[in-house]
Amino acid sequence: MVTTNKVCCVFVYNHNHDNIDKLQRIYGQRFSNCYHLIPFYNGDHPDVVPIYENSYTFQGYLAQSYKHIFNVEFSHYMFIADDLILNSHLNQSNLLEELTLDSSSGYLKDTTSLTECIFAHWTHALPAIQTFFQTCAKDRFVLTNGLLPSCEQAKELFSRHGLTIGDLTAKNIVGCTNGYLKCTHEFLNWLNNQINTIGYCSMPYPLAWAYSDFIIIPSKALQKFCYYCGIFAAMGLFVEIAIPTAMLLACEHIVTENKVSWCGTELWNPSDAQMYAQHRGYAIQRLLEGFEPKQLYVHPIKLSMWG
Repeated sequence: MVTTNKVCCVFVYNHNHDNIDKLQRIYGQRFSNCYHLIPFYNGDHPDVVPIYENSYTFQGYLAQSYKHIFNVEFSHYMFIADDLILNSHLNQSNLLEELTLDSSSGYLKDTTSLTECIFAHWTHALPAIQTFFQTCAKDRFVLTNGLLPSCEQAKELFSRHGLTIGDLTAKNIVGCTNGYLKCTHEFLNWLNNQINTIGYCSMPYPLAWAYSDFIIIPSKALQKFCYYCGIFAAMGLFVEIAIPTAMLLACEHIVTENKVSWCGTELWNPSDAQMYAQHRGYAIQRLLEGFEPKQLYVHPIKLSMWG
């Protein structure tokens, strides 16, 4: 078990918001090493790393930040969305132990193969697969051959985490329509024809999906992880496919939420988020004092509305 307190806290901003002072109030006494990855930042704060990337592919933030944040003294890097608030009892001294992370372990909420996804339920899945078919076949601007592990190597790396990659079948594309999905008509028609003709379509590359607003990367895996994130950003791969896939390729071991006693809270319904905030009077101190036991985080909390 890792006992060092050398956890680097890295805040990831979707947009050019100035939450630095509020985040310092929340985390400053708990983590002694913090960075802020802010897109298109034009100031001079010493702990800010300016990023030039679309938030749809915010894995590119992590790739661009690598040389700025890497330090051999850190054992792990906690990447946390600026609108996600970590339980106030967790800090650099107890976080790794509470999440049962050793020097080779990363943390991710869950890991699921993309072939387990019903594409009509999650519109990011099929465009990601199209991205790989197109990039691997004919995109002369992003030449990935030899940069990523081969398809067979990637399958072996996935298997060490207990994930297998199946074929795409009718169950994946049931209910898909051209108007609903963010992929081309030609690709969806081609995939339908392929599955209708032979019953399946092989995946062009192993891909996974997962919630990615709170992750922890062990230092020994950071360089590979950021490298793969940069490639996936250049390909335009959606972040919640890119980050879990990069982690599966780079990390020796991944701890997921179902393996620990801590559980995060996501407030995706706007009315739920509003009720949560109103109950606490939009007061940061009440938010921090109101965590339930073993409630890992709350997300999203729009700090511009909190005082």
